[in-house]
Amino acid sequence: MRRGLLLLPLFLLISLLFTGAVHAEEPDVPVSTTPPLPLLINGERAQSPTRAPLGALACIDRPVEYVSEVERYVFQGWENGAKTECVTLDSSSQYRALYSQEVLLVVRSKVRAYEKSAWVSRGSLVRLAVPDLVETDPGVRFRFDEWTGGETPFSTQNAIALFRPTVLETKWTKEYQLSIEAPEGAPAGISWYPENQAVVLKAPSELYTPDRRGRLRFLRWESIGARSAVIPDVQNPVTTLVADAPHTVSPVYQREYLVVSRVPQSPVKRLWIPEGEDFMAEAPSSIDGTPGEDRWRFTGWDGADLQTPRGTVVVERPLELKALYKRQFMVRVLAPYGSSGEGWYDEGAPATIHVPQVPGGTLFFRRVFDGFPGLQASSPDLEVNVTGPLIVTALYRSSLDLVSLGAVIGALLIALAIYFFKEKMTSVVQGDTAKARRAVFSSLRPRRP
Repeated sequence: MRRGLLLLPLFLLISLLFTGAVHAEEPDVPVSTTPPLPLLINGERAQSPTRAPLGALACIDRPVEYVSEVERYVFQGWENGAKTECVTLDSSSQYRALYSQEVLLVVRSKVRAYEKSAWVSRGSLVRLAVPDLVETDPGVRFRFDEWTGGETPFSTQNAIALFRPTVLETKWTKEYQLSIEAPEGAPAGISWYPENQAVVLKAPSELYTPDRRGRLRFLRWESIGARSAVIPDVQNPVTTLVADAPHTVSPVYQREYLVVSRVPQSPVKRLWIPEGEDFMAEAPSSIDGTPGEDRWRFTGWDGADLQTPRGTVVVERPLELKALYKRQFMVRVLAPYGSSGEGWYDEGAPATIHVPQVPGGTLFFRRVFDGFPGLQASSPDLEVNVTGPLIVTALYRSSLDLVSLGAVIGALLIALAIYFFKEKMTSVVQGDTAKARRAVFSSLRPRRP
């Protein structure tokens, strides 16, 4: 026991001597980086791994060490847990600076909002996401197509494990909005088409109202807005348009109304007339029936305020025009001494006929109106309702003209009286003249003494 107690101090002395020898041979502390990178020992640059005296100040050269433009190492801290760039070597244990390796991930995209680049720890899984549709400007949008890599390249949600620098591209299809503004009944709305795609524009050539008496007739395609669309065949209801920008187009229609014109003994006219334009209504002024017996006389138009056989009507609505006619009959008057009232009369209208009562005659005879055969009329003035073709004959008879005869006899008597009176006066005058002559001659004779 005492012998063991005596050996203990000796053992401690030997240990102290041995430890001093060791320290005298290896007085430095091991310092390194993972991976091997430059270090600063008391401000002096050293290459990892290295050794430094106990109590020295060991620092990393840079917190980020670039291997290339797409790879780097980023300082994470010291193995003993210190996060500072510099540590004091106050222990003989190894000091190791830990770095993580990062690689550059570049995501390229036509949509700038989804372009990015990021440093990612090598071997980590990166999750990426984009929307299915992105509208960048009015009428311009991008539709997701695919990723150029990753676990799910055809989905908007993707993931990729990075073991090396990677350039990943998001592919999109650029689309433009095409708006079609059209009247009711025509295709209209908003659609999206891929850039430079040929879009078929199709509009109905006619749009009819429910009663089929009004319609819209296609005239042309028209581009609306500041950016004009190039439409190759604007007057065709079916044409194409290249989707090279947002466009708004509209089919232009002309409003038309159906005008039906009916004229007896003529084909029915059915015409589509543009709204506001004139329609020329035409009909004959008369339509012959049996020559010289009956006819139809134009009286006006049903469906329009027009009284002449030919005239214009402003079309502002559907029109159903019908030429109206009145039947007429010919009334003829057979009168040897003239008449009035012969001509055409509306059916049912009264005809007024006049013939002379006493048209004339010879010296002692005259012609006197004697009636209308078949008609109960004793007066030379006749009024009869016309219900069909009519021939009126005026009859005359001869009558002794007593007035004329009396006048002639009176004139003769007066002439005879005048004659005899003259003769008598002549005799008286002649007798008186003879007596006077004798008296004159007697006075001229000489008297006897």
